[in-house]
Amino acid sequence: DRFQIDLHYGNVFEEDQYVRYRFQQYYQYIVLEVDDKTRIIDVGGYVGDMLQLLLQTVTNTLITFDNESIDRHFRGEQFDIILCTEVLEHLLDPHRHIAKIRELLKDDGLCVISLPNENSIFHRLMSVIGSGVDQCAFELYKHLHLPTIIQNKQFVSEYFRIEDVQINPYTKGSRASWLGKILTLFPDVFWDVLANTMPGLLARRVVFRLERDDA
Repeated sequence: DRFQIDLHYGNVFEEDQYVRYRFQQYYQYIVLEVDDKTRIIDVGGYVGDMLQLLLQTVTNTLITFDNESIDRHFRGEQFDIILCTEVLEHLLDPHRHIAKIRELLKDDGLCVISLPNENSIFHRLMSVIGSGVDQCAFELYKHLHLPTIIQNKQFVSEYFRIEDVQINPYTKGSRASWLGKILTLFPDVFWDVLANTMPGLLARRVVFRLERDDA
């Protein structure tokens, strides 16, 4: 059973259907690559909800994103699959940490990284009315970096080859619950089509399937 801890964000996997949708995107990227010999590491994976979707026989590990901790436990080791989802934007030096991810990935391994789009029409409107792009100034555990989709692609391309990209629509309005009640009146397919047509304006995040660029 999953260990019990004080969850800063709450039990998001069970409480938010759009979080589950996002996890399904991750799952679709890796499920065909998984067998009973696959070694997976979920770096900065909160409480490990993603690992619960995988085969119980998979050798998987959940670890906080601390390079010193990773070196202490996994020095010289490499993994078949690495997950790092909704993490790098929270870190002071994401370049340092994504370089560590690349180091941990086998030459023929698969990496899944997701990053937010902080330049959507929602963020722009919140900025205009004075709430700020992220609406969370000076709060713990919030985003230290506010990238666009283009900037996200440029960032991950410095370390990996992009094999595929999926757009994740912004539908719940989690930081403006009144707006979320309106947005969720529209069917999910409506937001999927719009977000993929105009990702810079309507995507909430982007999910990358990545390989080492020297593979």
